[in-house]
Amino acid sequence: MVSLSVASSANNVCATPGCIQSALNVLSDVDFNVDPCSDFYQYTCGGWLKNATIPDSESSIGAFYHLRDANLEVIEKILTTENYEDLGLVTTGEEEKAADQSNFSLVKSFFQSCMDEDTLNKLGTRPLEDFLATLLNDDMIDTLVRLELTGASNPLFSANVNPDEKNPNQNVIALTQPPLGLPSKEYFQQKDLMNVYRKTMKTLAKLVIPSLDDEGIDTIVDFETQLASISTSLEDLQNPLESYNPVTLKDLEQRYAFFDWRQFFDKVTAGTIPEKVILATPGYFDSLAKLWTETNGDLIKNYILLASVRQTVHLVDKATTDLLEDVNSKLTGRKTTPPRVRTCIHRTNEAFGDLLGHYFINLAFDDHDSTSQKVREQLNAIHDIYAQRLATIDWLDESTRKTAMDKIKKMTIKSMYSTVSPDIRSPLSLKKYYEDIAAKIKPDTQFDNNLAIATWMASEKWTSLNQSVDKDKWFMVPQVVNAYFTPTFNQVVVPAGILQPPFFDMNSAALSLGGIGVVIGHELTHGFDNNGRLYDGDGVLTQWWSDETMKKFNNKAQCFIDQYNGFSIQGPDGQDHHVNGKMTLGENMADNGGISLAYEAFSKNPQLRLSGMDVSPESLFFINFGRVWCEKTRPERAIQKILGDVHSPARVRVNAAVQNMPEFAKAFNCPANAPMNPTNKCKLW
Repeated sequence: MVSLSVASSANNVCATPGCIQSALNVLSDVDFNVDPCSDFYQYTCGGWLKNATIPDSESSIGAFYHLRDANLEVIEKILTTENYEDLGLVTTGEEEKAADQSNFSLVKSFFQSCMDEDTLNKLGTRPLEDFLATLLNDDMIDTLVRLELTGASNPLFSANVNPDEKNPNQNVIALTQPPLGLPSKEYFQQKDLMNVYRKTMKTLAKLVIPSLDDEGIDTIVDFETQLASISTSLEDLQNPLESYNPVTLKDLEQRYAFFDWRQFFDKVTAGTIPEKVILATPGYFDSLAKLWTETNGDLIKNYILLASVRQTVHLVDKATTDLLEDVNSKLTGRKTTPPRVRTCIHRTNEAFGDLLGHYFINLAFDDHDSTSQKVREQLNAIHDIYAQRLATIDWLDESTRKTAMDKIKKMTIKSMYSTVSPDIRSPLSLKKYYEDIAAKIKPDTQFDNNLAIATWMASEKWTSLNQSVDKDKWFMVPQVVNAYFTPTFNQVVVPAGILQPPFFDMNSAALSLGGIGVVIGHELTHGFDNNGRLYDGDGVLTQWWSDETMKKFNNKAQCFIDQYNGFSIQGPDGQDHHVNGKMTLGENMADNGGISLAYEAFSKNPQLRLSGMDVSPESLFFINFGRVWCEKTRPERAIQKILGDVHSPARVRVNAAVQNMPEFAKAFNCPANAPMNPTNKCKLW
């Protein structure tokens, strides 16, 4: 057992009630019987793991999920409050109060339509059948156009409107492969799962598309399996230069003459036919062209119809929705469906996240201005440290360094919530933002409400093609427990939802920097990871690295690939499944950069211990880094993440990162070549 004792003195210990509570929270998670130098994740999460039980309706639990659930409890309080006045909000005038009341009624109506199971069960599958009826008589083009304009997923290809990565102030259409009925292409090769999937599709089809027999369903699933086989793997989608393939509309028509692209774009854009599009997965479209010409048109149309059923069946009666549970259970390991109220909270959040964010901020934070100021100080401090490193790091040539310095200088950092597009603080801004959808939401029409929301979002998407890129728009709502970096915006965003314990702790800088400090550093590092490094300070995708420096970068990157390839998790089959170090490279680099940057920020000033814990502040920093990743996951879900998630498993994220930190080994007195202190360490920034 490694000793963590440090000399005690009254002037280096925080003994406030807040610090005492923080210490108790940490003590409940850590297992001091484990050697941190052998398995730091087990050390920092061992106590938590002993007491954690995954609910039957969940596939994972952990610190992220616990905070997510706490935030959802605030949302539930909002949505289940009968009267607006009972929220106890303070508004600045009658007009603002009236707007706030109207917004509250809007989200309540949407939520109530989801919770009204009696009406849902009486309607049965009729709303879905009515929707399918609008597709049955359409030709192929009009069917896909209708799916695009109603926000339903196109199961043959995805057409998105995104910033042009070579001209990020202008939007452009990007064509890519579609999401399929299973999480990743590898699942279509698993015989047991495919048997369950086929059975489920047959049962659903008999309810809403009785014209399809079992043989026809098998043919449709075989066709989807072919689509999976020609899809580009997630590992091969990690290089944005390879995904940027601009073509003129004329070239697109000549190259893929199997489809009338001009007519399709004319209808979805209301006559704004694009001069060019970006092919993100050209290999997929090359193979799709061949597959399309070899496949009967009726089969393709029936695949579209069945895929539409699969994508919308969760919006009908309980008995029909529950038919998906066999597949979901096979994929995630969960044993029951989530409580209805949780499902409806999620759906309302997805539909009206910004609006709910307004109420969340006011109810979850007693003083969100103080939180914002403290987080801003940490954001700025870690940003400045990164800039200092770029200025002095020895493997960058001067030309590359100059562009890197320009990029970090231009990088914008936002926290808490949007104040522009829309302004989360303002009921009037929010009412205007949602004004085109408000009149269409009714308290007893769940299917129609969700279709209206999807149609509104699709309209927003296609309308944006004619507009400049809105760089004030956030891609996460305030209550989300996450953060992100947008390369074409050169922008880091940290929503309010994650700015709470265990990530952010007003009582302890060691805890905060080990938690949210690492998250901030993680997102900053994304600007210079294997993908982010290919965008300059203005968000333009360009190869601005010299050949010599790029070679050095790739050599350093290979160290991370090799290190993470050595980790594995155990699947439901009892077999080890290795982490894909190449697929997860960007996130692994960000984890390592994040903890290194945050630790340097932590070390700038003397830090206090927590009362009741004979643990140094340095050790406490690493402990909190580890405990925010405490997680228990069902094996089925663990495999799903290995195959389809660019993040490494939680245990790997913790142990691999500290292996590369000499400061960790020093804090815990780890001997040389201990499992958490290998001689070979990977370092980029």
